[in-house]
Amino acid sequence: MLAPSLDEGRIDYDAISTQYDGFRGISAELVDVIVTEARLSQGARILDVGCGTGTIDVMLEKRLNAAIIGVDRSLGMLTAARAKLSEGRWIHADSAALPLRSDTFDCVLMLYVLHHMADFSVAIREAHRLLRSGALVILTASHEQIESSFASRFFPSYAALDKARFPKVGAIAAAMKEAGFTDVARRSVTVAKVTFDEHYLEKVRNKHVSTYLLISEDEFRHGFERMCSYVAEHAGEPPLNHEGTLIVGRKKEFH
Repeated sequence: MLAPSLDEGRIDYDAISTQYDGFRGISAELVDVIVTEARLSQGARILDVGCGTGTIDVMLEKRLNAAIIGVDRSLGMLTAARAKLSEGRWIHADSAALPLRSDTFDCVLMLYVLHHMADFSVAIREAHRLLRSGALVILTASHEQIESSFASRFFPSYAALDKARFPKVGAIAAAMKEAGFTDVARRSVTVAKVTFDEHYLEKVRNKHVSTYLLISEDEFRHGFERMCSYVAEHAGEPPLNHEGTLIVGRKKEFH
């Protein structure tokens, strides 16, 4: 049985899995950063916790011939991931108690997933158990990045909702150190370059970010109208960087 998540009963990820890939992605540049920071090499054994539809896993498998295991609570997301990468192993499980052997992986990924967990420190301890040696790579958003996000300009409750969901970066780093990770470091990264155009508006209309699913319909409607007006007035402007925070810690191999 899966333990409840923070989004239990509020967001149906099975339902949105069919349109997820059309509106969510990850840049090749961010993959480069992750490969460098995690010191990944050819044939790396990678566990992706909260893998969603496996977008980054496909990229890592192609680039590194990596052995991929993806874990998610949503069967719909896992079905989509399996369709894209049949070579991977896809597991329906809870991040707090993964049915996997200790000391197995070279890297554990947790990309924009901690804010879905009732107790992220448990998942971090599990990551330490599962790593043979290597890196835990966490991608999240700092509260400052949330407050300055493009969406926060148009939806009054957006920042408050996300700050209540996303743990503070300092708390994540502290939990990693407490779990036994060393060399814990954080840095801002460009997750994607966003062009505000009709394609972007279509993403928002389809609520491509889970936070939109938590906003009242009235607020969403009014905010989306304001966003459409802004995009029309600023057509042709250069893309803006969507910033996130990468936190990396290492488990060292003991002899």
